[in-house]
Amino acid sequence: MCALLSVNADSDGFSPTALLSLFTLDSRTISTNGQILYFHAGTNGLWKPVVFNSITYTPFPIEMVEMSVQGSGSLSRPKLRGSNIKGFLSAFLLVTGDLVGARLTLTRVYARYLDASNFANNVNPFGTPDPTAAYEDILFWINRKISENPDYVEWELSSPWEINDVKLPARQLN
Repeated sequence: MCALLSVNADSDGFSPTALLSLFTLDSRTISTNGQILYFHAGTNGLWKPVVFNSITYTPFPIEMVEMSVQGSGSLSRPKLRGSNIKGFLSAFLLVTGDLVGARLTLTRVYARYLDASNFANNVNPFGTPDPTAAYEDILFWINRKISENPDYVEWELSSPWEINDVKLPARQLN
């Protein structure tokens, strides 16, 4: 069975396992000293790293809000909010220019497909690990920083489809 079909079947099942949101932040798009950071929201209550497809995602208090799919033709502008524990993000933003222009990838996967190394005795009790069994990645660009305070930093994200002043055959996009 195709991996996407099995993922979709899980979402319709009677007892799907937890759906995890894994984030990949690539700041190499904005800086020659940029790096790739892998993290998850840490909402599993264990506050431990999660391994999927042999990549370790560090727990970090973060949430994506206002993400929607609209049929009207307008693109959604979700927001990403991260905890500013002890000014950690503020310090990071000083060297990365608020992360504007960095690429953020959202990967959603069910616990049943996580690597066996996440579990006791290296056995996934929910199913068989499968690095291909995830929803299609969703790509965003950090468009602008909305707010920064001692509690959190919030950014507005944009879709890669938001292209301004690009000419396609027979049409100007603005």
